[in-house]
Amino acid sequence: YGTRNNSSEYWNVHIIKDGAGTMELSGGITLPNEISVNDGAVRIAEGCTFGVSRKRSTENGDGSEKVAEIWLSGGSLEMAAGATNTIGAVVAKVKDAPLNLGDGSKLTLAGFDFDAGANLLVSDNLGKDATLRIEGLTPEQRGHIRCGAGRLRVRVKANGDLEPYAAAMVISIQ
Repeated sequence: YGTRNNSSEYWNVHIIKDGAGTMELSGGITLPNEISVNDGAVRIAEGCTFGVSRKRSTENGDGSEKVAEIWLSGGSLEMAAGATNTIGAVVAKVKDAPLNLGDGSKLTLAGFDFDAGANLLVSDNLGKDATLRIEGLTPEQRGHIRCGAGRLRVRVKANGDLEPYAAAMVISIQ
């Protein structure tokens, strides 16, 4: 990992996932800095913790540090079934960058960002038995989150969780 040294460009380690297949992070490991998923999938199991990104921590301004970012640049991010984790911001770098939530998983993101033309595509089971919370979403960011194969948009519930909804759906109560 190395040590924190604000004058060094080599502070901490970045993970770049290339190639097909799935890399699972499990066993209570601490993950360093940013992870870039260029191909295949990164699956996060229960108990992983994330290091502090120097880039994000310098943006806080209040002395606090943010946790690491995950960049979806062509691959997907998965939460293992039953896993509960809080991670840093997910950055969507491509159109429909996939985020797949396993049965009973719970994921909290410290934020979400996107490049031009990019969206976050959340798996179909969101709102059934998995929970996703993204903190501090702006209206523009919400517009770049889709849910499921039908590309449903999502809305934020009062408790901060996201749930899918169909924009054209009409409910009539008589």
